[in-house]
Amino acid sequence: MSKAKVAVETMACETKTFEENENFIQNKIVKTQEQIEKLKVELEHERMEKAHREECVALAKLINQLPTRTETKRRIEKQTVELQKLKNEKNLIEKEMTAKRKQFALFNYSLSQLQEILG
Repeated sequence: MSKAKVAVETMACETKTFEENENFIQNKIVKTQEQIEKLKVELEHERMEKAHREECVALAKLINQLPTRTETKRRIEKQTVELQKLKNEKNLIEKEMTAKRKQFALFNYSLSQLQEILG
């Protein structure tokens, strides 16, 4: 074999090896790009879940600041009782005012009758 033939065969073998390596590397690049795209989608999904969790935590904190349902019902019942007491008191005052008006009207009538008799 001549040196040129050996050199050509060596170059052909190296070219084949380089082409195989290039194909291997290209395949790895494509797979890596696909994996990157999948990870981007997964990252976005995880970010959304994290945002939802944070929102839930914020809502839970807000809810925990409010009084319990039992406490709220108790306060409503207390206010209802107080309102009923005030309505009853209002009714009593209105009755008393009506009675006082009648007494005052009677007093004025009696006074005018007395003035007619005296005058």
